[in-house]
Amino acid sequence: MTARIVTTLDDRPEGRVARITVSNPAKLNVLNAAAMAALAAALQVLAGDHRLRVVVLAGDGERAFIGGADIAEMAALDRDGAREIIAALHGVCDAIRSLPVPVVARLQGWTIGAGLLIAAACDLRVAAGGALFAMPDVRMGIPSAAEEVMVARDIVLADYTGGHLHVAHVSTKGSLHMIRDAKKRGLRVTCEVTPHHFALTDKEL
Repeated sequence: MTARIVTTLDDRPEGRVARITVSNPAKLNVLNAAAMAALAAALQVLAGDHRLRVVVLAGDGERAFIGGADIAEMAALDRDGAREIIAALHGVCDAIRSLPVPVVARLQGWTIGAGLLIAAACDLRVAAGGALFAMPDVRMGIPSAAEEVMVARDIVLADYTGGHLHVAHVSTKGSLHMIRDAKKRGLRVTCEVTPHHFALTDKEL
């Protein structure tokens, strides 16, 4: 079942508040490629609303914000299909960042995998007392895009502005490749790591 993307508008004296709800509560509001595309489209529509003052992004029910990408769909993907679903996820994050108003993630229950990436793209995150967070992608053999998307975006901005970018706490191979490539192109990019990112695993913790 594909999650429904439901947009509601609340007009107030101060301006319009939009609430986007990811609705697939029986499956922890997981997102397949179609739902990601629908979510990005809903965000893009709001970008043209001049009365809009804030967007609240939430999951349906109290069990989850977004329980990640649809694993059943991902299990059947070939390499090209995997690229497409990652591109769809990046499209959601880009749509969030492109909105001219703050986007607030309402985090309740589980926020997992792709849900964490989407929450990180929002301007603010408000978590309920019992909120739970997980990034199982690495254990499942799926590269975590959360850090690498942010690094890629910041390198593009550094290239565009000519500014100096320092990336703290680099922890993925993909990030290192992008930083190395940026430095070869003459960009002012530096980085750092912490010992536990390359010396410890979950077995020691």
